[in-house]
Amino acid sequence: MKTIRQLTFTVITALFVVTAALLWASASPKVTGQTTPPFAFAPGAPTDLKRSAGPLAFLEGLFEGPWGGFDTGTFGRGFGPKSFAVGNLDGDGDLDILVGDSFFGSPGISVLKNNGDQTFAAPVYYSLPLNQTVGEVALSDFDLDGDLDAFVTIRGDFDQLLKIMVWRNNGDGTFAAPIEFPTGQGPAGIVIADFTGAGKPDVITANYGGSSISILRHNGLIGAAAGFLPPVSFNATNHAEKIAAADVNGDGILDVVVGETVDIGPAATLAVMINTGTGDFAAPVIYDAAPDGRFGSTGVALADLDNDGDVDLIGGGLYSTGSLDNGAVTIRRNNGNGTFGAAEIILFTNPNFVPMPKEITTGFINGDGFADIIAAVPSGRAIEGFVAVTSNGSGGFNSPITKRRNRRSTSQLLTSTMTVTVISLRSQTPRRRSPFMKILAMVYSQCCRDMKSHRFPMLLKVLI
Repeated sequence: MKTIRQLTFTVITALFVVTAALLWASASPKVTGQTTPPFAFAPGAPTDLKRSAGPLAFLEGLFEGPWGGFDTGTFGRGFGPKSFAVGNLDGDGDLDILVGDSFFGSPGISVLKNNGDQTFAAPVYYSLPLNQTVGEVALSDFDLDGDLDAFVTIRGDFDQLLKIMVWRNNGDGTFAAPIEFPTGQGPAGIVIADFTGAGKPDVITANYGGSSISILRHNGLIGAAAGFLPPVSFNATNHAEKIAAADVNGDGILDVVVGETVDIGPAATLAVMINTGTGDFAAPVIYDAAPDGRFGSTGVALADLDNDGDVDLIGGGLYSTGSLDNGAVTIRRNNGNGTFGAAEIILFTNPNFVPMPKEITTGFINGDGFADIIAAVPSGRAIEGFVAVTSNGSGGFNSPITKRRNRRSTSQLLTSTMTVTVISLRSQTPRRRSPFMKILAMVYSQCCRDMKSHRFPMLLKVLI
């Protein structure tokens, strides 16, 4: 029987919501080139989930700090951000930001280097040819030279392209000319991890155009010879868009779950694909992202929500409540063997009409030792922010913490895209909230903030 919890929620203004990334507050911000793992999930710790070192109590005033804004691009140079990834790109011990720019007229990537004081330098833009629309970005040291390289899925403006692009890091946070590797048709989502047990980073893309996933196995070489073997694709049943990786069946090997759109209709599915051990994947086991809902979301996350030692499955969708439609997060608990139980539906009904989540991520936010959920809910309206659905300390959830932009900044620009990340920016002496995570949010402006210069910036909003 599905459990329906009424939760207070907030609307994040957006037309599209893009990738949500997660870094844990317990991880040291001093990540050097020598200690940076070459892939997202370290061997032997497939989910890379660390518990917060903070006190096991809810922090009053959590996320009540001010927002700070930083431009990440202008029209024609870094416009239409699609996703971002966070990592130490220049080896100075703090965390920088890689942004994927999807606008068909000026696709590419932008790099914002951390100034070391919770501010970011002006973006450095690396362009791609017209119509090479960016899907998602990721970071990995694929050539094993001690610094993070930039990865981008190139889906094309009609999901017709079949490649990823890789920029090698020069060691200082600047990038060499990109190289490309083939993959399935219309790659959208990307995850980088050791899927073969070889100790090297492999790439898996979720291919919207091909309704498949593709694995690019590392060739085992380092330096300039590092690369990937030809892609091997596996049927994912529906239009694959989002992808998450974790060891869902407890065998010590990373599996994947793919968020998919069913044809062009309102339904979405979550396809669990078990890794057989060498990067080959069994046929997908399909779960409805929003059982009995009006629409399903392709957003997907994996986390151990109840601390029972296995990862649970998180999706979302839109549900009818009387004459209103409201978004929801759906949770399926792991049965302990990589299969998942009936959906628990966490329904959002305040304020009225809350759109369904487009992006979902998790982190240890309130310091109680249980994973919390963050959902981004695009609406296209002039209010944006983020929602943190915090754990109640026993595997359930409290009413969410919400944060919105103030009215003054709302009147200055209408947002069109939003994503959030949970991270610790400080590398100096921490302040009162130091054991807890900070929120980064990226917002793509739909209208001019500066009419004279015709700038269309995307802002990086930092909640301190």
